[in-house]
Amino acid sequence: MAHKRSNKDEALDRAMGFRVYRRRSRKGWTVKHLAELAGVHPNTISKVENGGGGSVSTVSRIAAALEVSAGKLIPNTQDVVSFCSKPPLFE
Repeated sequence: MAHKRSNKDEALDRAMGFRVYRRRSRKGWTVKHLAELAGVHPNTISKVENGGGGSVSTVSRIAAALEVSAGKLIPNTQDVVSFCSKPPLFE
């Protein structure tokens, strides 16, 4: 049986995904380009950006490709509260 993630975990993953999306978009990069730089499959980037989360290794690789620390991509609790109080971004 699959482990059900908590709402907090899902919110953290969504907030992190938005941070990745925002940084990638600001650079004018495609998902494919970021994936190539990070050494991961484009589906992995899409999964992370859409709130599916990622392993520590994956997040570290994406952060390095974006030229930021992994800590810049991982939200804190206050960020999540703020993020969740806004309307959905991808409707």
